[in-house]
This record gives sequence, structure tokens and C-alpha cells, in this order.
Amino acid sequence: MLIAQAGRLAERHLIPSRCLPRFGTSWLCRFQERYGIKWKRPHGESGSVDLQAAATEMQRLRNLIGSYPYANVFNMDETGLFYNAVPRGSLWVNESPSLKQDKARITLAVCTNVKGSDKLPLLFIGNSVKPRWIQDKPAAIQYKLIKVLRSWKRGLG
Repeated sequence: MLIAQAGRLAERHLIPSRCLPRFGTSWLCRFQERYGIKWKRPHGESGSVDLQAAATEMQRLRNLIGSYPYANVFNMDETGLFYNAVPRGSLWVNESPSLKQDKARITLAVCTNVKGSDKLPLLFIGNSVKPRWIQDKPAAIQYKLIKVLRSWKRGLG
């Protein structure tokens, strides 16, 4: 981003190309060092994982699932989009306080069996009964929408 902006500024100020440096990564590193610009990620929660316990549970789960036909074993995964969130990191000249993250989100759940022969409709979980973005989606996309009360979601964590 800084390299592209440097090129645009040079064009805007009509600086001849013979007088310009090569705007590359080495130029960017020197520029950032000269002006004290550093990439920082605000400190947040950092969790540690017990790798031994995870390996033990993975083996126990494989043994349990192995006794069922693959058509009857389903996997569901969820992901969330924090659509009002600020970037997790930024270029800073001086120390600045971290911004509080906005927790407004939509959750998407996807579920299918191990064989891939039975795919359940997408599940959207959010605050709106009929979100605006759904009106533009093709009818071929199968989905289910669940409106969740804000107070209930806050109680989840």
C-alpha cells in the first residue's frame, strides 16, 4: 500500500522518473525505519494448547467414528464474519492504544456427511429476520436463517 501510494505521489508532483528511487521492498524497509513506522498487532488473548491431550482425544474420536458407516457420520463447522471489525494490525509511528473490536457478526454453519453425499442447507445465525444481502442471492442456494436475540448471544461468551 505504501509503495503504491509513493508512486502515485511522485506522479502527482510531476517528479521525473530518472529522479525516482525504485519503490520496492528494500525502499519500503528503509522508509519505515527512517520514519519509525512499525507493524504491530494489538495484544489480545493468547491460548496455549495441550498437544498431548489433543492427540489422545483425536485417537479416541477416530476409534468411536470408525464403528459407524460413513454415510451416517456428519461434520458440522461454523465460521463467523465480524462485519464491523477494525483491522487486527496497522502501521504505527507512535504507541497508540488498541481499539475495542466491534462484536457485530453473522455466523454461518456448514454440515455434510463424510461421504459428501448428504449436504445440509447452509445455516445463517444473526440478528435480522430478513437480511438485505439475502434478497440478492440466487434461489438455487439452499439456506436456513435463524434470528437470535441479542441478549441470548451475549450470554454465550
